Amino acid sequence: MRSVRVAAVQDSPMLLDRAATLDLVDELVDRAAGQGAQLIALPEAFVPGPPVWIDALPVGEDGDWHAQLVRESVSVPSEASDRLGVAARRAGAVLVVGVTEREPHGGTIYNTVLTFGPDGALVGKHRKLIPTHAERLVWGMGDGSDLHVLQTPAGRLSSLICWENYMPLARFYLYTQGPEIWIAPTLATANSG
Repeated sequence: MRSVRVAAVQDSPMLLDRAATLDLVDELVDRAAGQGAQLIALPEAFVPGPPVWIDALPVGEDGDWHAQLVRESVSVPSEASDRLGVAARRAGAVLVVGVTEREPHGGTIYNTVLTFGPDGALVGKHRKLIPTHAERLVWGMGDGSDLHVLQTPAGRLSSLICWENYMPLARFYLYTQGPEIWIAPTLATANSG
């Protein structure tokens, strides 16, 4: 097995500011690529930042925060998701990044991991299967149809988000596909406070 240089980026997003966070992603990806990273992984819900208020505000008092999160979310495809692909292509690296995803039509948002190849193409999109605890007030549930090991130039790549890594059946299903690299983006990897 060959070696792969991986950058596990730990940084804080520009909370609820998609444009500023995408600027930061560009900077972080360029820095990691400059250090020879072939695979660059950013935290869970990095763009536009995690819903840090869910454990602090009572239900019903978070409407303005939630509305802003929905407005700043990333649709796929969109100018924002295209920009992430451009960052991967510019770096010549595989990019794995957590986003809050909003479908182009509708109001449900999802905790999603996007994976881009070094050519900038989107090679994988995975929605968190079951948001944990208060996250259920924010994000919808994924349906599992996107549980795939992805063939990338960095190797056979798999991603589960945060507590999904404690779900034995999801892990087992991915294990049967033979991953070589496992990415587990979590909020704990970023200082979001």
